[in-house]
Amino acid sequence: MIDFTKKIKNSNKFRTPALTYIESGSYCSFPKGTSEYFNFWETEADRCINGYTADDGDYITGYNYFYLNYCPIQRIVYKNKKNKQGQEELIKVRELAFPDFYDYDYYYFQAIESAQDQGKHLCVAKARRKGYSYKGGSMLCRNFFLIPGSKSYVYASNKQYLTDDGILTKAWDYMDFIDENTAWGKKRQAVNTSMRRRASMIVTDNFGNKIEVGYKSEIIGVSLKDNPDAVRGKAGMLILWEEAGTFPELKAAWQIARPSVEQDGVAFGLMIMFGTGGDEGPAVMTLREAFYNPKSYNCIGFENIWDDGIQSKECGFFIPQHTNLDIRDETGKRLYMDEDGNTLHDKARQFILNLREEELKEATSSQQIDRYVAEHSESPAEAFTELSGNIFPKKELQKQLARIRTNTKLQNHKQVGTLTLVNGEIIWNIQKTGDITEFPLPKNSDPTGKIVIWEHPVKDAPFGLYIAGIDPYDHDQSGTNSLGSCFIYKRFQDFESYSDIIVAEYTGRPKTAEEFYENVRKLLIYYNAKAMVENQNTGLFTYFNNKHCSHLLADQPDIIKDIVNNSTVNRRKGCHMNREIKLWGEGKIKEWLEELRDQKQLGLNTVLSEPFLEELIQYNDKGNFDRVMAFMQVMVYREQLYNIQVKKKEDVEKKMRLFDKPLFKNTDDSFTFTPLNNNTTTFMFTN
Repeated sequence: MIDFTKKIKNSNKFRTPALTYIESGSYCSFPKGTSEYFNFWETEADRCINGYTADDGDYITGYNYFYLNYCPIQRIVYKNKKNKQGQEELIKVRELAFPDFYDYDYYYFQAIESAQDQGKHLCVAKARRKGYSYKGGSMLCRNFFLIPGSKSYVYASNKQYLTDDGILTKAWDYMDFIDENTAWGKKRQAVNTSMRRRASMIVTDNFGNKIEVGYKSEIIGVSLKDNPDAVRGKAGMLILWEEAGTFPELKAAWQIARPSVEQDGVAFGLMIMFGTGGDEGPAVMTLREAFYNPKSYNCIGFENIWDDGIQSKECGFFIPQHTNLDIRDETGKRLYMDEDGNTLHDKARQFILNLREEELKEATSSQQIDRYVAEHSESPAEAFTELSGNIFPKKELQKQLARIRTNTKLQNHKQVGTLTLVNGEIIWNIQKTGDITEFPLPKNSDPTGKIVIWEHPVKDAPFGLYIAGIDPYDHDQSGTNSLGSCFIYKRFQDFESYSDIIVAEYTGRPKTAEEFYENVRKLLIYYNAKAMVENQNTGLFTYFNNKHCSHLLADQPDIIKDIVNNSTVNRRKGCHMNREIKLWGEGKIKEWLEELRDQKQLGLNTVLSEPFLEELIQYNDKGNFDRVMAFMQVMVYREQLYNIQVKKKEDVEKKMRLFDKPLFKNTDDSFTFTPLNNNTTTFMFTN
């Protein structure tokens, strides 16, 4: 795998042909037609295909070698120029020049080679303006000029991403340069258009027939628009998915394309999907899923060194904003890389964060802030920031998620298990695994789910102490990715104020809807809780009626009339969901998340459900966010019961233990737990 700590010394050892061309105006000093001339170009072709190992043992991939030496790009270069006073000064000029060696380009091309060696594809997420259209165009040209019969495709959702200063335009510029300056030039007499070029020529055979001869390698651009079937049957050596985050049907198109480049699950043709921070639309969810669950898309996985707290999980390849920053001082010295192109990470990262701080000071909206952070992302989580319709405090939610993932004490509060009914009593059975821990649920993952408990119910819990919110479903197991979800929520009184917390969750989709309903029913009985239910689907109500448990379901709330003017909906149980109620619920969740607790912590710091935090971070008004919808029902019920006092069944000592001590303190040592019996644990509080 890739060693991201490796620093290359004397990086110009990989750029000898380019440096020779810069100095002399040509690559090869030997006359055409001589053996030395042919040997030179054969050696160069071999290095561009198979890679090159320098005298000191450092290795560079073929794609990277070709890019550095045969693909001049439009870039900023620094030149000395005399000013009006006749003094030398350093100026910046944008012009055509060969790429410099950069360490994150080096890692990227290594990632490509690793994917090919393992028979996998590659998912890439990046900050904006990292030059990946240039790198992609160079890969297309390497195959075109050096691998006979190869087909290299580039897909885009719209033709403009390919041609209007896009990846194909850059490839055609390389092609002109290589035809003119190398021994690899190719005629393109059969096909030579703005979207497709083929290395061949038309000749007349002995019978007078016009026939096509030559390399027959091709570069083909394909605009998918809204047609995922456009990729079907295209077997290429290389397929680049340009601006994958803009594909409306990315998931379908990717799965349609895979059989054409795989045999028994092993890729013989490499597909690379690129995503850029700040992309919007439904395809971003697919891109994010592919990045964080690469195996689901047959992509190579890397240790996640970019997001806090999940280094043990695999992800795609990410390029942070602070890498490859070629900024220089007035003397021409690089500030954020060394002279060999190795990123000075601490210094470069701080520079980017300082720029961010200045930019955000001038921001006039949260969406402006989110967009800037996403486009100048330092982590994949930032790159995938939801920009459309998410009013939740994403940055703080991301911090809480990282806090849980890096703190074993917080992780240990979670118990996973099932509830069983034995002789009229609900018994808790602990299991090691089985709960759904990721959002979105990866393809082919078990959607059954298990109950998760962070705090068991107090003994003889008074009615009203615990409430619940449920987002159910009616249909049995199917292809949908929608899950049923239920949260148990503890309302506990501290004199005249309320401090509310989530104590349990059940999210899943068992083989039958009745299994989900029964698990929810047992959970409500266990906590002596009553639930507000989204009442569009009637299956849960029917099930509870048949079990003589309809008293566990809350009546239609009166507050609907306050939220929706002139509402005519009149259902006996539960709360329907429309645009007005949804917007109101989003606002209430936001208030709850940002509510200050103990003068130092927010409400969101009490959330220990990782997939719920992920849903809140990625939330928009188009996707399936089952946990958010379930918690929205909690907010509806909480508002309905706002003035209802919890019945007082506890003695003074128990009140002190339950109500006077905060559940979440500033130090994680505030959590302890005491076993009640072999199966049940309750969380207590320390001083």
